Amino acid sequence: MSIKVNEQALNELRSILESREITEKTVRLFVAGVGCSGPQFNLSIDEKDENDFSVEVDGFTFLVEKELLDEFGGFSVEFFDQDGQRGIYVEPDIKPQGGCAGCSCGC
Repeated sequence: MSIKVNEQALNELRSILESREITEKTVRLFVAGVGCSGPQFNLSIDEKDENDFSVEVDGFTFLVEKELLDEFGGFSVEFFDQDGQRGIYVEPDIKPQGGCAGCSCGC
């Protein structure tokens, strides 16, 4: 169980924070919502909590709640640049089965 971050994602994150003059480098991985294809993850600047797992990567501290780490086995923070779109995304090591469990959606 871990948090892995590729170099391109680190460079993009560093660039985003510098452009907004944000000096804090503690980044939380969290569930941003749940849809038909399962949970969507995102990143935010945050402070460490006693229920967090943390890892240091190239000057950044990445946090995730231990419960999420147990459920998804770990996370990868990746960079994408295709079809004029670019950014950072979070991918769980263990993919949820069958979309959103127990939700009612029209998919």
